[in-house]
Amino acid sequence: MSPRVIWIVFRKEILDIIRDRRTLIFMIVMPLLAIPILIHLMSNFMIGSARSISEQNSRVALVGAADAGDLVDFLQNQQRTRFEPPGDSEFDIFVVERMSETNAFLEVRTDIEDVATAQEMIKNKELDAALVVPPGFAGVLAANEVGSSLRIDYLSTNERSENAQSRLRRSLAVFREEVVKQRLGESFALTEPFETADADLATSRERAGEVFGRFLPYIIILMTFTGGIFPATSLAAGEKEQKTLETLLASPASRVELVTGKFLVIMATGIISAFLALTGMYYAFSIGEIGQRMRESFELHMDAASIALAGLLVIPLAIFFAGVLLTLSVFARSFREAQSYISPLSFLIIIPAFTSFLPGVELNTTLSLVPIVNVSLVLKEILAGRAMDVMPYFGLTFASTLVIAGLAIWLCAAMFKREGAIFKV
Repeated sequence: MSPRVIWIVFRKEILDIIRDRRTLIFMIVMPLLAIPILIHLMSNFMIGSARSISEQNSRVALVGAADAGDLVDFLQNQQRTRFEPPGDSEFDIFVVERMSETNAFLEVRTDIEDVATAQEMIKNKELDAALVVPPGFAGVLAANEVGSSLRIDYLSTNERSENAQSRLRRSLAVFREEVVKQRLGESFALTEPFETADADLATSRERAGEVFGRFLPYIIILMTFTGGIFPATSLAAGEKEQKTLETLLASPASRVELVTGKFLVIMATGIISAFLALTGMYYAFSIGEIGQRMRESFELHMDAASIALAGLLVIPLAIFFAGVLLTLSVFARSFREAQSYISPLSFLIIIPAFTSFLPGVELNTTLSLVPIVNVSLVLKEILAGRAMDVMPYFGLTFASTLVIAGLAIWLCAAMFKREGAIFKV
């Protein structure tokens, strides 16, 4: 087997790939442009939608207002000061609501006395929520009694309604505290003998690693696989369909050299696609409002060692994917048949790759031997900044992935030597 001949085959196939628009679209345009643009548009739409809901007052009906007593005055006239940013300062609407008093975003109606009417109006989106007051509620409060219950009617399938329910709960919590203060007077302090405070020991970098460590492994694995699909189908099944494979077989290059050159092309395109996808996502999360929010919340920093370990782990994975894809392409009669074999395989890749998203799944010796799952979990730990903690599992994962990659190469070479597969029509 001559490295020079393999290089010639590799260069020839790379040039063919560059000339193929479909491959360029899936290998370069999608990961570098289409995916970042889609992420940017979706994130801006989601933020804009959430902001729109937060900017709107919640329309609330107080059903049974005659029995509500001081609650009516509290909701309509108290705790209604809305925070106004000083000068020309620009504050996010979420910050404005958080710094405003509890009833600032509530529009309370007391003219609806029938519960059924209020519920119908909520379903018709004429109201966002209804606070149902039981008979005698004011008397219970005045007599310092307990046991009365208020009910909030809302629609969980409507975001505005859910927001109104959340606002009402905050308001009622403040009102309950006021009632307790009135009942206990100076003794109210006895109900809160101590305060609690949270101290998050995780750094901004660690929080960023935990967030990005969940979905980046999925993207890396998926793009490594999808980046090799079109080259694989073109370099074997496509050449069968175009009747050019026979010409290639008539060249001085051996079949092992031919399959090695094609295999290296598929592996390279998979790795390049994963790298371009990460590059595109970096820019997608660096620009616009979503980028600003993430910079304020996280500090993502990857050291050279972590990047090297992640890159090293992707290599045997790309070898495995390339071997499987080329084997299926050689076995298929045509480009379309190869795609029909590969499409179901995508689901077998997506499901284990999704493991990094699952909470509570921790890397262990058994999972280190499960293909794709092991890579997903190890990449998650590396990207989360815990590379040193998983080094024993890294070795197992790398070795096991290399073994199945070797099997994939052997199967691919064996398939390429079969006359029935090469000249299958």
